[in-house]
Amino acid sequence: MAFLISAPAADLPQPKPRRTARLPHAGDTHSTTSAQLAEGCDVKAKALLNTPPPSALHNRLIPLTDWNQYHAWPPIGGLRHLVFFERTNGFDKVVRRVGRRVLIDEASFFAWVDSTNGGAA
Repeated sequence: MAFLISAPAADLPQPKPRRTARLPHAGDTHSTTSAQLAEGCDVKAKALLNTPPPSALHNRLIPLTDWNQYHAWPPIGGLRHLVFFERTNGFDKVVRRVGRRVLIDEASFFAWVDSTNGGAA
């Protein structure tokens, strides 16, 4: 029978110390603005910091499978039913396809709900 004898701990490589972010303390009085952050950044980072939020640029496109992360109604099964019959129920104005991915235009969806409901809210 052979026994495995482990090497002493001093011979093993030591793990590198982890870097931790400095948390603000109660005595800290300064705040960093996005412009100050961009001073040390490259051109792409400056452009990203100065771009308006995506909702200001265009409507939000939500993947069909992620719809319930943003809205409780309709459930995924009901949404798939609407997509399946999109040409007969007018839901084709709401659906966007990118390859095999099915995206729902959020603003168009609520406009479609208002138009199919006869404007009663």
